[in-house]
Amino acid sequence: MGRPAGPSQLEGNSMLRVLLRVLLIVMAAAAAVYGGTAAVMAHSEPESSNPPIGGTATETPTQVEVIFTQELVRQGDDSALLVVDADGASVAAGTAEIDDADRTVMRVPLIPDLPNGTYTVLWSSLSSQDGHPTTGSFIFTVAADEVVTPTAEAAPAATDEPATTEEASPEATEGAAGPSPTSTAVVESETDDDDGGIPAWVIVIAVVGIVVVGAGAFGASRMLRSG
Repeated sequence: MGRPAGPSQLEGNSMLRVLLRVLLIVMAAAAAVYGGTAAVMAHSEPESSNPPIGGTATETPTQVEVIFTQELVRQGDDSALLVVDADGASVAAGTAEIDDADRTVMRVPLIPDLPNGTYTVLWSSLSSQDGHPTTGSFIFTVAADEVVTPTAEAAPAATDEPATTEEASPEATEGAAGPSPTSTAVVESETDDDDGGIPAWVIVIAVVGIVVVGAGAFGASRMLRSG
């Protein structure tokens, strides 16, 4: 059988328990402080954007809007947005502005009729919480439906009206080729006049017939007288 614990041993065990408790409390406090410091040290970075980060816009965008994880402050160029094309040329139509109603939002206008392609957004932010500037970049793609100008289709439509005029031309030609009512009336009038009169050859035959008959009658009468 072991010896029962003496007063000194019991006191040592109690001190060990107290030290363990103090160590746990210190560790918990350190974790809380570290977690809070880490949250404060987290800089303001893009959380989302429109057009989407790394995404594709199916309609031509007029601006780039970036939403950051913390509120921004304007101090020189510490909070800014720059948009460039594949050749590195800027396509921004102005300077970036922080939204006064929601200071986590920053926007920059783009040039009109932005062509399809891939664009890079260069951003810099100055957090209002830790006052530390941060920079970075992301890309987005524009693949808007191209508007086709109906130039080729409009050309046949322009010839429709002349075609109608050409179709009407035969009717005008037929009207011009056909006799006018006045000419027809004149011809019919002349025909009626010819039908109503006696032809000259009929008169000649009648005269010759009369002469022949008269001569025959005269000869016959002389023969009767001589006999």
